[in-house]
Amino acid sequence: MNKFFINRKESIAITLAGMASVLLVSGIVYSSTIGTDVSTGGALTVSGASTLSGAATLSSTLGVTGLSTLTGGYVSQASSTVVGNFRAANLTTAGTASSTSLLVGSEPNNTVSGIMFGFCTIANISVVVASSTVQTTCAGATDMTTSYRVFVQATSSMPRQIVIQSATSSAGAVEVRLLNPTGGIGTPAAAPVSLNYWAIK
Repeated sequence: MNKFFINRKESIAITLAGMASVLLVSGIVYSSTIGTDVSTGGALTVSGASTLSGAATLSSTLGVTGLSTLTGGYVSQASSTVVGNFRAANLTTAGTASSTSLLVGSEPNNTVSGIMFGFCTIANISVVVASSTVQTTCAGATDMTTSYRVFVQATSSMPRQIVIQSATSSAGAVEVRLLNPTGGIGTPAAAPVSLNYWAIK
């Protein structure tokens, strides 16, 4: 039978080697600096804080489940979609920005899902004869639907005796009620008349 005895010097050397191994592994687990590129074919998971001092390029989707703070700004080179709430203290867009539910202020009734403006045309204003009230169509508001609240303003083409009493939205047009007061100038000459409109929903 062979007997192995470890003297004092050898035991100290073994102990020091073990401690060095533990420290090395701990350093890799808790803090690591990599001076070259890192490529992984699978998922990369970081459980603690992560700092990227250089540019980061992602060829696929980045998923963030917690709060993200971008102190240097954010530039999107393609279309971006925000499913939940998006809050910005100072938002600037160089191209087209669209939203199907824009909240203005803190009140829930201030949510805006659509705004449009333009002009529409009444084909013949002479239908509003003297001393009458007429409901007529102002055509040309192509994208208008009944879900919009519409506001109208007369242009210089409107005869001065005609009064706009009300306006309502309809499919592709604005319906207006016009008054030609009793004792006024009389029936206007046959001519098209344009109105400016603004609509919101």
